[in-house]
Amino acid sequence: MQTLSLIPECTIAVSTKEEGNIVSYEDLVRLPPLYKKDKVPYLPEHEHATRIVYLTDENIETPPVAADIVVTNSRRVVIAHQYADCVPFVCIDRKKKAFVSSHLGWKGLTMGGVQVSVMALQAFAKSDPTDLWVWIGPCIQKQSYLFEAIPIQSMLSTWTTSIEQIEENGTIRWAIDLPGFIQSECSRIGIDPAQTISDGRDTYTEPEVFFSHRRFVEKADQEKGNFAVMCWIN
Repeated sequence: MQTLSLIPECTIAVSTKEEGNIVSYEDLVRLPPLYKKDKVPYLPEHEHATRIVYLTDENIETPPVAADIVVTNSRRVVIAHQYADCVPFVCIDRKKKAFVSSHLGWKGLTMGGVQVSVMALQAFAKSDPTDLWVWIGPCIQKQSYLFEAIPIQSMLSTWTTSIEQIEENGTIRWAIDLPGFIQSECSRIGIDPAQTISDGRDTYTEPEVFFSHRRFVEKADQEKGNFAVMCWIN
């Protein structure tokens, strides 16, 4: 378990393969950040889309629903998402002490997941972009996210700087930079690039630490699974 305190107002915890495959509420609550704290865990299922859930002290104990974006200002709740190459995205309003935690894959990103996440936080907490800090977690990085066919995102102007054509041993491939796209979207929204922190680790190339869906599909000896990213207000 890796606990990060990159931004003083919140804590982020990342499970690794050492904690096993996180697929259920029971798997989640046995992790140290939860069994050692008086917190209410919230673990939604994912649609790979942009559905939003807003949590307050009044409704944090309601059963989780399918959603990739969760917003809260409650100190009692731990927002958790499962990942296996998709991007963990946390945006914190340091002044209002509220945050949004999102599960962003290429589909959600193409549907405007960054804008939807940030706007959901702004609508909830009346946030000023100058007060927002972003953390981009471990995910599949550009050097591992390669395709032989032209990616569908290349038809969208917002993706232009995040898709690169490369040649390896005479083979042309397309590399997609998911963290880079998120950083450019945050900048476009008005968040200072100096207030965006990217973890930078590649889930595909660290098989001892992280589960990776792409690695599981490509390599038969790799275990299928999910790691969890948990976030709470201090």
